[in-house]
Amino acid sequence: MQHMQRPFNPQHMRQQSAQPEARRLTAEDKQKIGDWVASKCTSHDCPVCGQNTWAIGDYLIQNGSYVAGSSKPGRASYPAAMLMCSNCAYLRTFMAAPMGLTD
Repeated sequence: MQHMQRPFNPQHMRQQSAQPEARRLTAEDKQKIGDWVASKCTSHDCPVCGQNTWAIGDYLIQNGSYVAGSSKPGRASYPAAMLMCSNCAYLRTFMAAPMGLTD
């Protein structure tokens, strides 16, 4: 009997996940991010390519905490807003809490 592999179905993966669906940032959220970054940063040029064209990510990202001696991520996490250079794809991240984007 020949083994047949089922095709990859990302919808199937989402249905089995017990984690809540990520909330897409609103236009108001993105404006808040843009205003906050503009008020804090002295330079908006990309440190890699020197361009000044940024796109704000549609979702917050989550950086896990480091746990010494373990390959498993820690329980604490740090939600962050992500900005991507539209020229070279360099990522800048900023903590979301000071921007008022987390609960």
